[in-house]
Amino acid sequence: RLRVRPDRSLFAVGADKSGGCVPAIRRASSLGGSWGSSSPAKGVWFREPLSAASVGLPVGGTGKPCPGGSVTDLSMIDAGATALCDSGEVLVSQAGSSWQSAGSVAGGLAVAVDGKGQPYAVVTGIAACRGLAVVRPAAPATVVGCVAMDLGGVVPGSVALSVAADSGWLRVGSTVYRSDGTLGTWKAA
Repeated sequence: RLRVRPDRSLFAVGADKSGGCVPAIRRASSLGGSWGSSSPAKGVWFREPLSAASVGLPVGGTGKPCPGGSVTDLSMIDAGATALCDSGEVLVSQAGSSWQSAGSVAGGLAVAVDGKGQPYAVVTGIAACRGLAVVRPAAPATVVGCVAMDLGGVVPGSVALSVAADSGWLRVGSTVYRSDGTLGTWKAA
């Protein structure tokens, strides 16, 4: 998972199959900076690579935010995390011990939360957008922004969203799109 912080530093949490799928973190001090070496993912939220239903918690251990389902995507800020469940439910938590609903999105592919705790989701199937729509889960029929594209090959796991105070980043496969803080207009980066 990629996260851009308000100071424009960023980090990514992932796992390498050759390393036994152990979650690890890499950091860069700026958007154009070099990535540092990987280290064990501790003190951060992450999707558990060996269990689709589990997420790693910043306090240690794992949790299962989606009752009876799997986690499609997970986004985090310093004050907590937002999970997109395979059912379309979007849930928020401060520490992972309990989760509250922030809305529901049909066709949800990715989720992100801004620095103020406002969740956003990337969805398909909205008439006002022929491609990928960025919406707020509490009002999923209202399009905040749209990236017009052919949806062939777009599946959960091929889309990632990151939102900062003055910008948004959307990765679809190997293509990256960027927006200003309104998230209304997206252009290939």
